[in-house]
Amino acid sequence: MTSSTKNEALLPEDNEKNRAIVYKFLSADFSLYCYFKKKLETIIARKKDYLAGEVLRLKELRTSWKKLCIKESLPAFKIKDFRFRPYGNSQGYLLTDFGLNNSMCINMALSEIAHIRKIYESQGG
Repeated sequence: MTSSTKNEALLPEDNEKNRAIVYKFLSADFSLYCYFKKKLETIIARKKDYLAGEVLRLKELRTSWKKLCIKESLPAFKIKDFRFRPYGNSQGYLLTDFGLNNSMCINMALSEIAHIRKIYESQGG
């Protein structure tokens, strides 16, 4: 590739010449993407009933967990326990008395930041 071709590939204009250069560089990536997308779609199509059952089971488990462990779902700014306060404007969990004394309930309700911190500490960090 000549230096002029390198410079042309970096131009922001959207034209056919630039698209051809980009497609040439990305053709292998795009081929891999197409292959694995088709493979995934085939697997999903063959296991559609199984996946539907798993989704249903997951919903049932989530409902059970919420009944057992969660007292209320609140906006982040209303969660006083920082372990359960999510980042940003999402919802966090206020645990039941049972939930506060159950490690599974606590682990399931941990915010992403608290969960990452817990993993980091368990790895000796």
